[in-house]
Amino acid sequence: MANWLNMNERCEVCGAWYEREEGYFLGSFAINLVVSEFVPTAAAVVLLVITWPNPPWLFVQIAAPIAMGTFPFLFFPFSRVIWLALDWNFHSPPMDQKPAQPRPGNYTRPA
Repeated sequence: MANWLNMNERCEVCGAWYEREEGYFLGSFAINLVVSEFVPTAAAVVLLVITWPNPPWLFVQIAAPIAMGTFPFLFFPFSRVIWLALDWNFHSPPMDQKPAQPRPGNYTRPA
């Protein structure tokens, strides 16, 4: 991993290309959205069930939206790893093939 928001283009160990085509990681965005909204909602429901006679409504009203706003950024690299694991489980990656489309910013004009 290059940093929290950017990945390397290839695996440092085996040399496989991570992004096979343009839009390859759209599935990881879907995973990130579902998990990032489900986890804080489930935590709020569990908190309400545990403390039911007198639930902390103010805490839930403040903490749940904050968690739903920050969790996507914290879960972002993990959603990409989950997407790669799911995809590579069914479609093993080509080791010598470059991505079908050039990545933005890597375009070189033909001579």
